[in-house]
Amino acid sequence: MSIIPSFSKNKTEPLFTSPTHSPTTAEIYKSKLTNDLGIASEPPRQSKRIFALYKLFSYYLLRSETKSYIALKIVEIAEKLKDKYEENIFFINDLLKHKELKQPVELRRKINFISHKDVVEFKDGEEQIHFLKQLLYYYDQRKEGKLELPISNLKLNITALKKIEEESFECFLRLLDVNYELRNTVIGAENKKTIHFLSQKYVDLHTIIESSREDLLTELEKLRESMVREYYEIMSNFSLPTTKSLNFRLFIQKKLESRMYEAQFLKLQATNSINYQLNALDNNCNELKRQYLLSLKEISAIVNFFKTRVIKYQAFFSFELDKLITYLKENYLNLINMIFTRLGEAKDHLKGRAESLNPGELDVVIALEKEKMEAGLKELKLKYSNVLIPLISSFDSEIGSIENKYCFDLKYSERRYTTLKNLKNKSVETLVKKFEQEKKRIEEIVSERKAILENLEGKITTDINSMVEELREECNTICCDLLRENQYFWAKYNAEFNSASREYFVKLYYEYSPYISSWNEGVEGWMQEYLKLKVNLEYLKKIGSSIKEFSPEGKFYVKCSQLIDSYSNIFRNVCIQRDKTEYESLISLNTIPKIDYSKVEEKLNKSLKELKCSHSEYLKLANGALKSIIGGKS
Repeated sequence: MSIIPSFSKNKTEPLFTSPTHSPTTAEIYKSKLTNDLGIASEPPRQSKRIFALYKLFSYYLLRSETKSYIALKIVEIAEKLKDKYEENIFFINDLLKHKELKQPVELRRKINFISHKDVVEFKDGEEQIHFLKQLLYYYDQRKEGKLELPISNLKLNITALKKIEEESFECFLRLLDVNYELRNTVIGAENKKTIHFLSQKYVDLHTIIESSREDLLTELEKLRESMVREYYEIMSNFSLPTTKSLNFRLFIQKKLESRMYEAQFLKLQATNSINYQLNALDNNCNELKRQYLLSLKEISAIVNFFKTRVIKYQAFFSFELDKLITYLKENYLNLINMIFTRLGEAKDHLKGRAESLNPGELDVVIALEKEKMEAGLKELKLKYSNVLIPLISSFDSEIGSIENKYCFDLKYSERRYTTLKNLKNKSVETLVKKFEQEKKRIEEIVSERKAILENLEGKITTDINSMVEELREECNTICCDLLRENQYFWAKYNAEFNSASREYFVKLYYEYSPYISSWNEGVEGWMQEYLKLKVNLEYLKKIGSSIKEFSPEGKFYVKCSQLIDSYSNIFRNVCIQRDKTEYESLISLNTIPKIDYSKVEEKLNKSLKELKCSHSEYLKLANGALKSIIGGKS
């Protein structure tokens, strides 16, 4: 019976057993023996958790940087639109496959419905993609210190970027939490796996040694019986007086037992030697622990020195930033004061002018402006009517078709009717809302012109107050943006500094931990335990070779030393692998994850290219289908 079958064949034991698996007699016996030995171990069951944490880690990693976050938002919108285009392409192709069974009017109505049902979603998606691409460009320009955008766009981009940066920074913080949880779970699973594996091997070792011990006891019993027989055979050959017979019996008995006494004496000598070696091993491990604590103290002092320098730099740059913000606020305040000075000059100039429109001329100008407004509104209504009328018509036709075609399938008809009705209401509501916004803008322009004509001084004052308010808001936006950038920069810089410093602590711990501490609670360092096994097996080997001529125990001790040697090699290899996994996990835990943006950019370009292809294919198919229907009808 070998104690290293699974390790030598490099097989991995399954982490889970089948629910229908029935334990064998050997497994039941092994389980009972494990409990009797007081060993509590079970295979790791964290594989699903680790898989889920890896998925979360990937999700937050790709969104932990602002640029990557914006790019992925574009990818999400592009993929959503592409799926819509492909869905519509499928519907149109499906209609064209059965066009012989449908009337041209119905076919045209169906294609028109497909073409119009998602027009609002497509338009919104394209606008979002355009804005996010502009934001991506602005982010790159800001990082390079090249900002040549109009101030209105700048403020809009700062506001939008603020929200995205906050979400991205939240993802960064969540990434650190998930990374911590993931690496500790991996280490915990590896510890459980190691303990369970070694426990099984220890039980195998115990079983074999117990079996060998029982064989030894049998041999010793046979040896005792043979010595008794030999004793009586010797005594049967002598006939001595009673006074001499007792002494002779004792002499023969001690002579027969002398081999066993010799074996016990040799064992006692070897015991003294092993005690000395174990004490020396403990002393050496204590010395290593002392060296580790000294090295830890030195590295901590160096890290604290550089940490102090970092804090000084952070305080210095934060102070300089406060000075910059004060300078910006002073400049904006000077600009506002200059505007109010110019306002006073303009009012004085207006008071000195005698020219003004009389009420009749004012009515004529206002009437002309109203005519322009009505013309603009008429054009706007026409523009939106060209979209709304076909859209509503397509939805109504489709709803009517559903009611007629599926009148007996009430559940499907009701469900489909509700879906289309909601989609129609949503699309119409969006278009009407946009129309109202543009209408309001045109009316505001006319109102402003009217206010200028009726009360130029009041209008100028209102505009100046509005401009000053915008300048104040702009100043606050830029200052808050600078403060936020400073906060994010130092938060990430400190995280990277802590990561780099902890790496030295991890390497130091990895070097000394096998001798000074154990991942298995309440146990000494595994290398110390391994060396003790080696000392013990050498002790057993030495005793076995010394007493094998005097007692059957010799063979037993030699066999035990061989078994412990096999177990100790397994123990060492498993612990080395466990330490390697722990080291890699701790390094990953204490390293700030970095994004390879080239892969994100590649995904972004691929998504936009696929969206463009789907859009072109969709337009070509829809227009071609409508033309073929019209041509066939004529």
